[in-house]
Amino acid sequence: MGQHTEAVHTWEDGLKFLESTVERVNELEDHKLIDWINISLQTARLAYRQGTDGPGVAHKQNQVCYTMLKMTDTEQDEWKTEQFQRAIKHFNGALENIPASHTGIKQSIQLPLARVLFALKHYDETVKIYEDGFSNDGDPQWLYNVAECLWQQDKKELAYTRLLQLMGTEPTFATAYKMLATYFTEKNDRTSAAESTCKYKFYSWVPSFCHNIEYTLENISIVEQLSSDQALECTNATLANDKSKKATEFLAAICYHHYHGPVENKAFKELEKRVAPVGIYALNVPTFATWNSTGITVAGNANGTSGSDLESLSSPTSIFIDNNNTLYIADRDNNRAVKYFPNTTSGILVAGNGTPGNTPFQLYAPKGVAVDQYGAVIVADSSNYRIQSFSPGTVSGTTIAINSSSNILGVMRDLNIDVNNNIYVTDSSSNRVTEFFSFNGIGVPLVGSNGTGNGPTQLSSPYGNFVDANSSLYVADLGNQRIQKFLLGSNIGMTVAGVSNTPGSTLLLLNGPISVPADNNEYIYIVDSNNARIMQWTTNYTAGGTCLIGCGGTRGSSPTQLYSPRDVKFDQYGNLYVCDQGNHRIQKFLIQPITSTCPPPSKWIRALTITKLSSHHEYQYSKETIE
Repeated sequence: MGQHTEAVHTWEDGLKFLESTVERVNELEDHKLIDWINISLQTARLAYRQGTDGPGVAHKQNQVCYTMLKMTDTEQDEWKTEQFQRAIKHFNGALENIPASHTGIKQSIQLPLARVLFALKHYDETVKIYEDGFSNDGDPQWLYNVAECLWQQDKKELAYTRLLQLMGTEPTFATAYKMLATYFTEKNDRTSAAESTCKYKFYSWVPSFCHNIEYTLENISIVEQLSSDQALECTNATLANDKSKKATEFLAAICYHHYHGPVENKAFKELEKRVAPVGIYALNVPTFATWNSTGITVAGNANGTSGSDLESLSSPTSIFIDNNNTLYIADRDNNRAVKYFPNTTSGILVAGNGTPGNTPFQLYAPKGVAVDQYGAVIVADSSNYRIQSFSPGTVSGTTIAINSSSNILGVMRDLNIDVNNNIYVTDSSSNRVTEFFSFNGIGVPLVGSNGTGNGPTQLSSPYGNFVDANSSLYVADLGNQRIQKFLLGSNIGMTVAGVSNTPGSTLLLLNGPISVPADNNEYIYIVDSNNARIMQWTTNYTAGGTCLIGCGGTRGSSPTQLYSPRDVKFDQYGNLYVCDQGNHRIQKFLIQPITSTCPPPSKWIRALTITKLSSHHEYQYSKETIE
């Protein structure tokens, strides 16, 4: 089962050897007893890790290796249970032989013991450990753990009571708001759920964006005398073109000192845009931007051939570019998701092991990929009818949502994430777009739940979707040859590109619209798949579009051609990336420089930077002059 299994057996042999020298363990000499306790703890930790990873997983030279096993799901569950029980045995053995006076050491061991008990669903024993922990040191984390156990037992009202107690102890405890959001969602209290989600975002994000501060009373006074809106006006006036961490940290400081819950807080919304995982929100694409029509192959083979090695792709369906310009690709026919760092020619596997299947390590024809605020890779595992989340550094997925009678999820054609980490999938089986809340996996149909058709509330074989900074939803309504725009809260669409049920190749028509992101000007960019081109539509919808890429009228594999393109995204500089599916490659088209007509800055501007110094929210500030 891997080197961990061998290590567990080796440690257990060591314990048996020590035990063989005495009748009872506590009769061991002090130094041997210490060895016995340490070996017990190491064995327990390894057994717990085995149970968590599952059979067939090994960690070798900082890499995770997966071996296909001929074990049924029931056999795998039994194997995991055996490892967890082994871990409990060794944790308890260590606890029994540590002197009672060493309460701190005992408590540090009880925490991992509680995790094992939780994994085995021994919730009552787990709750007792957490309750005792809170009584001993008052750490609010214990209360949250109690609430989590009660929630798993479906004792949600008791969990809610514990969360309220926690809020009274530590009102900035971020993950507590996440659980509260789920509680209010199930109570159909969407206002409270949205408020809790907002606070969860705030207390999770803001401290992590503060890095460089000099603490002075004068600087604190300057910040605290500003209101949020005044600070936003100041930031927009002076730092509008500064997308560095300096400007973002300034906003973070203002938000931290002035945020009191209102979703309307303008500075907080601006901060959302700047730190959102979707690079589109941080875009500053000029109104009259143009792009080089000759593409550069940044992933896959430039000649249009497919392959399964990490330098090749096979029918990629979706791409995502994070704020570090790392490219993520849903590599459909290779049943995997890969990422490419800038200026590299070989991908890194981030999800799926290359074989179709439904284990946590596998994908089956993925058709959407994105990265959330916390670095997790989210995949639309289309043929498994589920949404998978892969935490940073792991290749074992967690299911966020899966098709069921109460949570319908059909064939997904696209997946995107908004600034709240909510997930939007296009479900072509039901001809609709559904929003899934990241904290509970509950799906809410947004548009298209009115049967197949071409009416303003209907869709036909929809593919791409996109939510812009104003929360407007765009849908590539492929079967109707049009792009529909739905304003926040409305299920009535307006046609903003194409003519319903009229395919064509003129600048007024589309033929197979399949993807549709928008930029900061609310211009939309359409993958017109059957015309093998990328179109841009401004907000003057009736004027028709402008062809940007693939405008020669023929499909192919040359640098100026596309073949059945599938997706388009921007990087933070405004360069266009096209998922050229039929050519099994990703093409990059450079934005062209524009000569500025604006006068140079007339004076230096003072700004503030901010950093978090400790986990207790102590901050320092420094005045800095920037040009």
